[in-house]
Amino acid sequence: MRRLKVEGTTDNEFDQACAEVLQPYVQRELTVTVSAQPQVRADGAIERAEPTVETTSVVTPGRELQENARAYSKRLEEYKAGHPQFAQYGDPNAPISIAVRDEILRMPNGVEITEFLAFCPDVCEALNKLHPLVAARRVQEISDDLDWGRVPEERVDFATWRDERNRQEASRPHKPRKR
Repeated sequence: MRRLKVEGTTDNEFDQACAEVLQPYVQRELTVTVSAQPQVRADGAIERAEPTVETTSVVTPGRELQENARAYSKRLEEYKAGHPQFAQYGDPNAPISIAVRDEILRMPNGVEITEFLAFCPDVCEALNKLHPLVAARRVQEISDDLDWGRVPEERVDFATWRDERNRQEASRPHKPRKR
């Protein structure tokens, strides 16, 4: 079987950026048509009545997003087992945008991001004020920062860990600076 590469020529830069960062949702639509009883006029003629048409649509998470949510739930349960105080820190009613939530579900260290946002409600509030695409990118940056700052679980002296972290950080691609 040949591999087929499909490229969209009509997608602008913003659409491409959204596709790479935001998770897909699926729109489901249901149309119900109910026919009405014919009307009998005074002169005995039968007049057809217009049917009633109702259309309902709903946006639901796509398959990929549902899989990410299941994986996040599994990681959350494992994390709670190792961190019994986790439940007291997080506020389940804290407002969070959909783009941020979807990005947290996608990240392998999403549980740590959730815990970080629970400790820093001002960061969470700032994320909610951003454009969804920018907020999703900020969550990716938070994820990277949490990964780079983690001390390994196995016993390693600090100097060895610092040297390895600095070597990895030097090899990581740098973001272009905004001017």
